[in-house]
Amino acid sequence: MIEISESTLDRLIVHRVGNRVSDMTLVISQREIQNFDEMLSGMLMHFFFTPFKGDSFFNFTHPTDVTLNEIYTYCGRIFDDVTQFFPMSEAIAKHLYEMSDHPNIKEGELYVALVKDVVIEGEVCDAIGIFKSENKEIFLKVNQGAEGLDLGSESGININKLDKGCLIFNTEREAGYKVCAIDNTNRNSEAVYWKEAFLRVKPREDSYYQTRGYMEVCKGFVREVFNTENEVDRADQVVMLNKTAEFFKKNEVFEETVFEEEVMQQPEIIEAFREYKDKYQTVNQVALKEEFTISSDVAKKMGKHFKSIIKLDKNFHIYIHGDRELVDKGYDDEKGMKFYKLFYNDEA
Repeated sequence: MIEISESTLDRLIVHRVGNRVSDMTLVISQREIQNFDEMLSGMLMHFFFTPFKGDSFFNFTHPTDVTLNEIYTYCGRIFDDVTQFFPMSEAIAKHLYEMSDHPNIKEGELYVALVKDVVIEGEVCDAIGIFKSENKEIFLKVNQGAEGLDLGSESGININKLDKGCLIFNTEREAGYKVCAIDNTNRNSEAVYWKEAFLRVKPREDSYYQTRGYMEVCKGFVREVFNTENEVDRADQVVMLNKTAEFFKKNEVFEETVFEEEVMQQPEIIEAFREYKDKYQTVNQVALKEEFTISSDVAKKMGKHFKSIIKLDKNFHIYIHGDRELVDKGYDDEKGMKFYKLFYNDEA
């Protein structure tokens, strides 16, 4: 959770960063933004902070030494000496320009901001914001004329749509700082340039990371292994997803052996799950622990996507929430069709 009710926008500068391989220029501002009033400051804080929910964090990283990560180093110099804000903002812009080497990367304004007294997970600290605005929108403009109102248009930035952003909090420095990062514009191969090339961040291995990662493994296991191709009934898949979601919902701490006993139960299923988990970690380069604190927010959000529905042609949907033994599946030779038989006591 990020709290900015008592925060102040202390320093701000805007540069323009083009696409290096398309011969677009890099424009470095020669001065910071001065004397922004309360209204403008409020708009900018809304623009910068609203997209970040504060539940998914990253750390700066580097293959050998995190101090060799450019953005980590530039931010550290600002945190240590605020007089370094201007030259470090220039260094940040130049670094982004060097990383803008894909033809689909758009030109845009780069905002670098220093914000005082941000509360993050209950801790008060300063934060550096790095934001890039790439997309312009057309707005109607109403002007007062001599004989009435006139309509015009102008291009501008929608403060409710941040394209790319990063918040670096002055805490956990030795681990690579606590970082939030988003990219709301790119979904293709060029998207890697913001988080992977420019920022070089990795997911912070906290309860959010562990809970999300393990639930993704469980969902993938049901989809790719515990499926109809391996002679598993759709009803058994639904029950497995329900048990998984319920386990993460009702427990505060995850213990792998307990999870396997309660959810997987059968030795052959447990063995198959472990093999899938090992492969998943290798392919996706993640490290999931055997015991961790469960993030209730993640469990709640992801649990909504663990579908407990069996869709039968276009006629019926069966929602299974409980006992698998109350559901039978068969085949009617006379009709030449499959069927489900449901057992119950009361009808609502």
